[in-house]
Amino acid sequence: MTRAKSTINVFNPHNYPYEAAPLVGHNSQGQAYYIFQIVDLNGSTIYDQQARLVLAVDPANPQGTVYVYITNDGYSRKYQQYAIEPNAYRDISVSRTGAPIKNPTRSQIYRISNTAPRELNLDGKAIKVPASLSIKTLSGSGLSSSPIYGLGNQNNIKYTDKVDITPNNQSSAIEYIYRDKDGNYDNYAGFLPANVPVSGITGQDFLIKNVDNYKLVLKGHYLTNHQGSLANTSNGKDYAGSISQFQIGQYYQKTLYNWNRSINEILIYELISPDGTMKISQILPNGATETLVVPKGSFKQFSNKTYARKPFVNTTSSVQLIYADLGHIIPVDRNGHVISTNQPIYNNDLNNPHNAAPTDSPDLTKEGWVLLNPSQATITPADPGKDTRVVYVKLAVNEQTIPVQQTVEYRYADGVTTGRPILPQSDVQKV
Repeated sequence: MTRAKSTINVFNPHNYPYEAAPLVGHNSQGQAYYIFQIVDLNGSTIYDQQARLVLAVDPANPQGTVYVYITNDGYSRKYQQYAIEPNAYRDISVSRTGAPIKNPTRSQIYRISNTAPRELNLDGKAIKVPASLSIKTLSGSGLSSSPIYGLGNQNNIKYTDKVDITPNNQSSAIEYIYRDKDGNYDNYAGFLPANVPVSGITGQDFLIKNVDNYKLVLKGHYLTNHQGSLANTSNGKDYAGSISQFQIGQYYQKTLYNWNRSINEILIYELISPDGTMKISQILPNGATETLVVPKGSFKQFSNKTYARKPFVNTTSSVQLIYADLGHIIPVDRNGHVISTNQPIYNNDLNNPHNAAPTDSPDLTKEGWVLLNPSQATITPADPGKDTRVVYVKLAVNEQTIPVQQTVEYRYADGVTTGRPILPQSDVQKV
């Protein structure tokens, strides 16, 4: 298996809010903080302009501190700024001048919580989840938040408890995925090569040069993607996509808090199919769990009426190379019954990972079977994932008993009989 050689270039998304970029700071390497969310702070104005909240992370450590900026809808200046460490929170209030309100009441507060990456238990399984960030206001206060810019599926509604998955820099541009015979997807099957990482952050765009170089021949498996080029650009060679929030086999959290900072519930998201279908699990403080499967483009509700909204966005994201098992040659008798465990898997086509190569049917003469149709001595599969049933017939064995007899004659070796005893007569014996 030869690893492809190519280049992957990364850019900010086409709709990146550059108008807000002058507000954010820089890390020690001089990199600007990466804006991943902007919301209207409904119920607050600054000099009669809509108050807005800008959230950013350090691209070198996006799962760490979250940087918060209070501005207006023209982004003319920043009125407040804060750094919220992992597992910390900040209560923010906004006066008509943009400054914090002195001694604000609960009904004047927007609470920003930065939930750090951690390990959780889901149905007895230990899982690791990345960070999430929540914006909470007191129900009935008249305050809420509405998305202006963000990653993932942003519903255009007013939230009193808005939670989003924080971006990370551990994503892949090329994913190698196994689809088993039951239609389940696995990103960690032992035969798969490692995914190809991209040196960017969630939401950024990338361009893969000569993308078809990443198609690999994997022994015993075939590539299920369409036969043509993976390229989606005009030159027919390159692939343009965006760094996705989600990968198959990974888990993601949204943690919702009560006002006293106790956990109200945790929602766990798992992408289970390249088409965007997700498992969404709810974990309550008493340990009770409930899991829903949410197809692309839909939502459901848990028993307590919490919405299971799918944050997956059906955009052009990573290249997903999906492999499945090659088929087998199955020896059967005239009635279709399997007659042998000698069932060879198709050969790989070393020049085309989509196809199977001609494969010899097994020689079963020692087991007493021969091919009914000699033309099936070699099978060239039309469908590389579908088994081929090859008919064999029993060898015909004719048994015949043939009697055998021998005649025993007695004579002297030198032929002289004079003066010697008379020898016995010839004797006919059956064998």
